[in-house]
Amino acid sequence: MKLNLKTVAIASAFGLGTWVIDALLDYYVFYEGSFLDLLILDVPSHEIYIRTLILLSFIGFGVVISYVVKSRSLAENELYFMQFAVDSASDPAFWMTKDAKFFYVNYAAQRALGYTREELLTMKVHDIDPDFPVDIWDQHWRELKKHGSLINKSRHKAKDGSIYPVELSHNYIEVGGKEYNCAFARDISDRKEAESALRESEDRFRLTLDGMMEGCQILDFDLRYTYMNDAAVEQGRVSKDEKIGRTIQEAYPNIEETELFKNLQRCLEDHNPIRMENEFVYPDGQKGWFELSLEPVPEGIFILSMDITERKKAEKLQEVTYSIIQLAGHSPSLDNLFKAMHEIIQEVMDAKNFYVALYDEEENLLSFPYFVDEVDVHSPPSTPKNGLSEYVLRSGKGLICDETTYDRLEKKGEIELIGEPSKVWLGVPLIIEGKTFGVMAVQHYSDPLAYGEEEKRILEFVSAEVARSIDHIRAEATIREERDRAQRYLDLAGAIFVALDTEGKVKLINPKGCEILGYKEQEIIGNSWSGSFVPIWMQGEVVTSFDMLMKGDFDAVEYSEYPILTKDREERIKNAELKPADHAHLFFVTPKRYEELSARQSGNMGCPEAKGSKVFF
Repeated sequence: MKLNLKTVAIASAFGLGTWVIDALLDYYVFYEGSFLDLLILDVPSHEIYIRTLILLSFIGFGVVISYVVKSRSLAENELYFMQFAVDSASDPAFWMTKDAKFFYVNYAAQRALGYTREELLTMKVHDIDPDFPVDIWDQHWRELKKHGSLINKSRHKAKDGSIYPVELSHNYIEVGGKEYNCAFARDISDRKEAESALRESEDRFRLTLDGMMEGCQILDFDLRYTYMNDAAVEQGRVSKDEKIGRTIQEAYPNIEETELFKNLQRCLEDHNPIRMENEFVYPDGQKGWFELSLEPVPEGIFILSMDITERKKAEKLQEVTYSIIQLAGHSPSLDNLFKAMHEIIQEVMDAKNFYVALYDEEENLLSFPYFVDEVDVHSPPSTPKNGLSEYVLRSGKGLICDETTYDRLEKKGEIELIGEPSKVWLGVPLIIEGKTFGVMAVQHYSDPLAYGEEEKRILEFVSAEVARSIDHIRAEATIREERDRAQRYLDLAGAIFVALDTEGKVKLINPKGCEILGYKEQEIIGNSWSGSFVPIWMQGEVVTSFDMLMKGDFDAVEYSEYPILTKDREERIKNAELKPADHAHLFFVTPKRYEELSARQSGNMGCPEAKGSKVFF
């Protein structure tokens, strides 16, 4: 704080004046010399001491008075500014005494309530506050004195009778031994309306969320559940009470290691939405797939979840079906098919114990070409008995057999125990053209709930493809067997046997044909028959006959005669006569015709020989 120099100067002047007065008194009473000597030049030592002490006293007094005046001026200024600030404050201000009477009110209080200052200073709190009756003032005062400050919401009643909500901030103050309550009131009508509108909006929002088929959840910034709609409860298979207020780590231990948890943290940190698919494992071991949308919101994270389990299962089932179809085209045998098929089925259900049973109607035998089981042993082929596999064979329908179903069927005499008993058995028929020829089955020895209608539906769907695959592989095996038999004959036959594709190129020729033509097999395969092995003058007729054959006119061109050219360009067949050394016939077949021949020529390929020296198409 700076000194008031004017005050110090005045005090110093009074001190110097005292010096001069003392010199005058000494001059007229005690001193015989000149006044100037007594004043300055020849002042006795004791007088110097006295006068200096008096001068310093006045200066010190001036300094003290300067500080006092300055402090009082500042205090008065601060008080003025404080008074001005309170008087001009936008919020009403009230000072109340211990008896609830108003001691001071500002202009805002007068405007808000419609009273003058004089009117308010004659009133008490309960005159303007209907929620603050006289009988609770004493308790309020004790609470305020105890805590020093209080905040509460109430209502104020204006002079015109209108009532509006306020938020009051009370402060206990003691001045000059007197106690006061200094309170500021804020009109919260707009806030109340905004809060009411917000509540209505939130209610509508929550009603909308509650009615959604998708799961909706809100997690705060600590990943604590604050909201869940009914769909989310159903998806999670837990009640709201089990989740609301708990963190996701508490609800799902070890979730910190999952991709979902990492994405939740990333969403909070980056404030960017994230889309993902998440496989959820329930406490009972069952699994579900959900499409999740993680959105940053002011409350934390909003999670929208859509159950895509059925879609995932359908996709997986489609993959399985496609894989089985592919197996049919690439599996060289049923053994390879069954083993690969078992691995594929295990991707959609628990199939540790799996077998395929096939029934041979001609032999009346039931065999198990594929059998994998952790308890039971593989049975050799035998006549059908009265087991579960035979039941499905007879009924042609899938069966889920738990202990209750087994007891019911056993009492009716429809089944009997064969092999080791299991907690649940699931079998479906293998059907081709309406005829059941086998059974595909899985079983579980410990979990009676391992298989249900869903697993049955999946296995039935798969079984249709498996049945077609088995039929396809069996048919191919039969065709290969017939082809091999026909090829063995052709290799021994004395005829040229040639198979052409639709473009007239050689696809197959027997050893006798290679011998007569004088070429190696690889030199013939892929070449045009008419362009490479028929004389030029005959090529047009051969091509015409071939085109008629491709159009299906077999009778018109089944037999014809023409010469052929050997490697040394010699014509070996002329005028329908073979040379003496050529005791052979020439046969042409299309791929379709070849299949027919292969299927029917199981023993005697000599029918062309009865036709004489002909070219056979």
